[in-house]
Amino acid sequence: MITLVVFLAGGLGAGLRYLFDVGIHGLRGRPTTLGTSLVNIFGSVALGLFLGLSFAGETSSFARAVTMTGLCGGLTTWSTASVETLRLLRSRGPWWAVLQTCGTFAVALAAAAIAANATA
Repeated sequence: MITLVVFLAGGLGAGLRYLFDVGIHGLRGRPTTLGTSLVNIFGSVALGLFLGLSFAGETSSFARAVTMTGLCGGLTTWSTASVETLRLLRSRGPWWAVLQTCGTFAVALAAAAIAANATA
C-alpha cells in the first residue's frame, strides 16, 4: 500500500514541477533555468521542514516516505537541472553554467538546513 501512495505522490510532485516550469516560462516569455532552480529550492525547504519534524519525532515513517520520497522526490530534479546547465553552457558559456549550478545548490542546501533547524 505504501508503495502505491509514494508512487502517486511522486506523480503529483512531477505534475506540479511541470506546471510551475510552464508558468515560469510563460512569465519570462522564453525558456529559462529559473523554474527548475526555484522548484529545487522550494523542494529543499519542504524536505528540510520534514527532516526537522522527523528529528523531533513528529512524523511517521509513512508520512516521511510519502512526502519526502514521493512528493518532494517527484517535485525536485537533478536531471533536469543538469540538462538545463548543459544548455546554458552552450548558449552563455562556462561562467554562467558554473554560477547556475553552484548557486542553486548553495541556496537549496541553505534552505534545507534553515528549514530543518526551524522545525527541529
